Amino acid sequence: MKREPKLGLALSGGGFRASLFHIGVLARLADCDLLRHVEVISTVSGGSIIGAYYYLKLKVLLESKADREITQEDYQDLVAEVLDGFMAAVQRNPRLLTFINPVKNLRFRRPDYSRCNRLGELLDELLYRPVIGRHRRTPVQMRELVIQPKGESPGFHPERQNHRRYAKVPVLLINATSLNTGRNWRFEAVRMGEPPADDPLSQDIDKRMRLPRPRRYSQLPPELQRIELGHAVAASAAVPGLFYPLAISGLYEGVRVELVDGGVHDNQGVRALLDRGCDQLIISDGSGQMDGQRHPGTAVLSVLTRANEILTTRVREEQLRYVASGKGPADHCLIHLRRDLEVEAVPYYDNAGRLVGGSKPSRQGPLEHGTAPEVQWALSRIRTDLDAFHDAEAYALMCNGYQIARAALPKAPGIWQRRGQVETRSWRFLQVAPLLERPTERFLELLKVGSSNIFKVWMLYRGLALGTAAIAIATVSTLAWVYRDALQRPIVPPEWIPSASEVAGGVMVIALAIYASRWKLGPSLGRWSRLLEPIQRPLQWLYRLVVRGVLPALAALPLALYLKFLNPLYLKAGRVDRLLDGAGPSRVVIQERLSTASRSR
Repeated sequence: MKREPKLGLALSGGGFRASLFHIGVLARLADCDLLRHVEVISTVSGGSIIGAYYYLKLKVLLESKADREITQEDYQDLVAEVLDGFMAAVQRNPRLLTFINPVKNLRFRRPDYSRCNRLGELLDELLYRPVIGRHRRTPVQMRELVIQPKGESPGFHPERQNHRRYAKVPVLLINATSLNTGRNWRFEAVRMGEPPADDPLSQDIDKRMRLPRPRRYSQLPPELQRIELGHAVAASAAVPGLFYPLAISGLYEGVRVELVDGGVHDNQGVRALLDRGCDQLIISDGSGQMDGQRHPGTAVLSVLTRANEILTTRVREEQLRYVASGKGPADHCLIHLRRDLEVEAVPYYDNAGRLVGGSKPSRQGPLEHGTAPEVQWALSRIRTDLDAFHDAEAYALMCNGYQIARAALPKAPGIWQRRGQVETRSWRFLQVAPLLERPTERFLELLKVGSSNIFKVWMLYRGLALGTAAIAIATVSTLAWVYRDALQRPIVPPEWIPSASEVAGGVMVIALAIYASRWKLGPSLGRWSRLLEPIQRPLQWLYRLVVRGVLPALAALPLALYLKFLNPLYLKAGRVDRLLDGAGPSRVVIQERLSTASRSR
């Protein structure tokens, strides 16, 4: 009997932008009845947040209805529930919610508890726990993700028994990155750890320390058998520089595992699907793609940031090239945020001083999938943050994911032929489809402001910006007047300031001393470091207390005030009904297109 192709779904990283884009892709897959065929789901960062939520909803469905009773409408209802629940959680601004509990903030001083852990707790409270039980008080654990489908014998194994099911039971792979070894770290329902390197090539070229993966959670110490789903997802989304790593202690001898964003290793989640033997791939890629820069920054920090973007872009392109080259699975469908866009080619000067070789995008109308190029560019540049997204941003991303999937899926014949009857549902995000095709100035402004990580509310409300500036100026002026005498005093007494010749002489003496004793410097530093060891631990504790504990605790009140008063303003600015009401000359056109779209559905 010929084996049915194994379909894998990859949900990329990219913060809530990617999560919302993925919802649109899931909606289109539900309309085509393709979700029932997915056997592996690989998720990264923002894809992990929405992928885990979808997986829990799917677990409830598969365990409550027998295989042949599950319909296409069940999958559509499931995605609709995911959309509603996720929007409610996102608009509460989880990023700032991690800070507004001062008691939790003081716990950040501990080496095994950070903002990453707190984010995991919030994701569990807002999204995951309510799926399992509305009144449940304990977090959802990874081992609870094991699905026992209704009507199947106990101990159901999806990779061995899915072939006889109509509605497949997928395996969820949540991808993070180990700072200890630089390798992929995967959380599954039955195990976690670094995937084994079984092939000779990997063993030959990779000589780093290895962390062998336990076979099952039951083999781990009792406290590690209860790894929480929220913590696994938070580790997958722990963007370096924004979140501290998630720590796992007591698993390996003398090693504390430190986990960060899975996008550091593979932001598309493709490698995990290939490792699990998928023959067909659907890749939903809502990640950020690097833009060209005419004048890149040359400061040290700018170069480091740009170099990191280059590295991640290189990894993305190599992964996708491998899939598209024919070396990987024959059937694949890539759905990404810059599909069909044309790029500018910068002209160069020839030996006669003439500009040659340049070109500008020539497309005037919407792209193949029905989105105007300027909207598509704006959507691809929306922030990859975990803060609040208003309806205009969220619906536009969902609708865009839906439309691109609608255009891309028929071009993957092996996958497309597995579809059921295509039944287009009246998804609420489709109401912005006319705005994607023919945007108003206000709509474009909202999307462009959405690319900023800070000060978005002030960009949208000029009166608020002017008022805040006036208050700030008045406050600074008042303080300067009150403390004017103190401000006039010198901070450093003039007699303490060395002359230029004294500074030059001191620098010269230090340089000569280092040069003369360079062969003794290494051992000396080693001895000094050993002498300082007794005070290193107290200093580290003091740093964690002040920087990771006290400062976030002090920030709790102003952030709570922002969530109370300014977050609702931001959400109000992006309400879809306000966009239609304020559309000006284009309002009638948009309403006519909305009516046409509703009739066609």
